[in-house]
Amino acid sequence: MNGTRGPGGALAQWRLAFLGDLKESLPISVSRSAIPAGSNIILALVGHYSVQTLAELTLLLAMASIFFVISTSGQIGLQAEFARAAADGISAEFRRLLGAALITYGGISAIASLVLTLASTAASCADIGSISCSVNTALPVLSLSIPLLALIAVLTIALEAAGEAPRVARVKLAQLLWQITAVFIVVVREGGVLAIAWAYVSSDLVGLAALSALSVLTRARPSFDVRVSQLGERLLPLKVGVPIVVGQLAQRYSVYVLTAAVARFGAASTSALATAGAVVFFAQVPIVGICQMASIDVARRAQSRMPVNDIVWRRFLNMIVLTVAMAGMVLLGRDFLKFALTADKEAAHIFMAALPYVLVHYVASNCAMYALAVLRSYGDRLWPQLIMAGTMAIAFAGYLDVSDQRQFIDAYVPYVSLFLIAGSIVWIRLYYVQQRDHPRL
Repeated sequence: MNGTRGPGGALAQWRLAFLGDLKESLPISVSRSAIPAGSNIILALVGHYSVQTLAELTLLLAMASIFFVISTSGQIGLQAEFARAAADGISAEFRRLLGAALITYGGISAIASLVLTLASTAASCADIGSISCSVNTALPVLSLSIPLLALIAVLTIALEAAGEAPRVARVKLAQLLWQITAVFIVVVREGGVLAIAWAYVSSDLVGLAALSALSVLTRARPSFDVRVSQLGERLLPLKVGVPIVVGQLAQRYSVYVLTAAVARFGAASTSALATAGAVVFFAQVPIVGICQMASIDVARRAQSRMPVNDIVWRRFLNMIVLTVAMAGMVLLGRDFLKFALTADKEAAHIFMAALPYVLVHYVASNCAMYALAVLRSYGDRLWPQLIMAGTMAIAFAGYLDVSDQRQFIDAYVPYVSLFLIAGSIVWIRLYYVQQRDHPRL
C-alpha cells in the first residue's frame, strides 16, 4: 500500500514540503536580514561604550537613511525578472539585465552619494553644534557606502535568482562579521563616528568584492553591450524599481508620522515603539525568505508555462504556519523580551499592554509582504505599492488632529488598523490578478 495515502501520509508529505521550503528560503532570509540585524547589534555595542558616540551614530544613520532607501530598495523589483531570465540557466538576457541594473542603480546611487556629500560640506560646525559637526564630518565617508550597497543589492538579487542563495548568505554573514569586528575595534580604541563610518565602508567593499567574484565564478557575468534595439530592456531596472522606491519611501514616512505621534507621550512610549519594531523585525526574519522564494518560483514557473497556483498557496500556508509559530514564541517569551529589549520599566509595561496589537501588526505585515512578493512575480508592481502608500497616506491625515490621543495605544492601534486595511486591499488585488492571468484558483 502507498504509505502516503490517508491523513497521516498527507501530513507527512506536507511536513517534508514545509521543511524543504524552509531550508530553501533560509539563505534568502539571512541575506535580507544580515545588514539590518548588524546595525541593531552595532548600535547596542556602541551604546555600551559611549552614549555620545551612540547619539552621533544614530543621527548619522538617520540623515543618510533616505539616500540608502532610494539607492537600494528598487532592486527587489528585479527579482522576478532575474528569475524569469534564469529559468533555463544563465542566459544572455540574464547577463544583459544584470549589466543594465548595475549601470542604472550604480548611476543613481552615485548621484545620491554626491548630493549627500555636498549637503554635508555646506554646513558650518559653528552653526550646527558639536554632535552635528561630528556627524557632518562622517557623512561624506558614509556616503561612499551608498553606491557600494546599491551594487551589492543588484548582485544579491541576481545571484539568488540564479540559484546561488546559500553562497550569497555566506558572503553576507562574512560581511556582517567583518563589520561588527571593525566597529568593535573602533569603539574599544575609543574611535569616533568618523572611524565607524570607515568601518562600514570597508565591510561594504569586502562584500562587493566577494559577490563580484561569486558572479564571475558562477558565470553570472553582466553584459554591458548597449544597443538601441535593446533600449527597453536597458530601462527595465528603472521601470520596475521606481514603484518599489515609492512604496518604501511611503512606508518610511508612515513610520516617521507614527513615531512623531508617539513621541508626544514621552520617552517611555518612544522606547516601547522601538521595542515593538524590534520584535516585528526579528520575528520576520524567517518570513522574508519564504516570500522572496515564492516570488522567484512563481516567476520561473510562469516563464516555463507551468501551473503557479499550487506553489502560491503552498508557500502561503507555510508562511502562515511559520507566522503562527513565531507569534507563539513571542508570546511565550514576552517576559524575557520586555526586559531584554528595553531597560525602562515603564516602557516595558507599555509594550506589554500593546503586545496583542503588535502581533496583529506582525501577522498583517507578513500577509501584505507575501501578497506584494507574488504580485511582483506577476509583473504587477505599481498598483500594489500605490494601494499601500495611498491608503496609509490618506488615512494618516487623521494624525494631524491628535486631540483625542492620550497614550501610546491611541496612536498605535489606528496605525495597525490602517495596515490591515491596506493589506486587505492588496490581497483583493492579488485575487483579481490571479483570476485574470491564472483563472484556476
